[in-house]
Amino acid sequence: MPSDDRFCSACGARLSPGDRFCSQCGDPVAAADPGSVAEASSSPGDADRAWLRRRVADFRVRGWTVEHDHGDRVVLADRGFGSLPVHVLLLVLTGGVGNVLYAWYRHTSGAPRREIRADGTERSSPDDAGLGVDHWTAAGATFGFLLVVAAAVVLAAGATSAASGPLVPVAGLLFVAIALGVTYFPLAARQGDVPLTTVGRKRTVSTDRLRNPPEPCAACGDRIRSGVRRGYADRWYLAGLPLRTYESGENVYCRACFEGGNAGGDVATPDVDADVDGATERA
Repeated sequence: MPSDDRFCSACGARLSPGDRFCSQCGDPVAAADPGSVAEASSSPGDADRAWLRRRVADFRVRGWTVEHDHGDRVVLADRGFGSLPVHVLLLVLTGGVGNVLYAWYRHTSGAPRREIRADGTERSSPDDAGLGVDHWTAAGATFGFLLVVAAAVVLAAGATSAASGPLVPVAGLLFVAIALGVTYFPLAARQGDVPLTTVGRKRTVSTDRLRNPPEPCAACGDRIRSGVRRGYADRWYLAGLPLRTYESGENVYCRACFEGGNAGGDVATPDVDADVDGATERA
């Protein structure tokens, strides 16, 4: 009887059935024979519905509210009053009128929404998808933009005033330097994969704890209560910022498969036995 084990053609590491890349060397993995993969049931089972309720409970803890509950499909909304950087910009441009309208919109029809199905599929509204930038990064970029505008005003004033001497141009350049700093460092800190001194092409493998993800375990195919997401990236960096991505991918494993060695590789295992409520969960 032939073995179901698969191995990486580049480094020889053992692969799990659901792997899309080798977690040891990052080489792409050819798709498995469709005939060797069991077809999923067309209707959700009890385990799928139990996962759906756990997933919804996680979102409710984070402040989301249930808009519609159709049994095997739940629609949630994240009602709020908008992001702080946008409010700061609107306050400068509209004097507060735009802030009221923006807050009302984000609390009603403009609230991010997510539809979660028992079969594991999730759909987010365009507002929720956004640009993939967190609030602190957006705040740094907004503040940096305002400083650049202020620097331009100062430089323009200095150019029209011969009596100002070199003080105004120096102050303008200082503003520009500060603006670049507050824009760059939040971006670099958000990446967090490599040090700020990294320059050139580099391969990275990261692991994040997570709970109740929509994807099943890449090794055993079961629903995951708490486990690990292992990501791989091959990027070109400048001062710690990724400017080009050659290749990237990720696999999700349950705790049993990851600790049992079914995930492949010898990457250090995070403390998934610790408080899973503090686990990283990426949508």
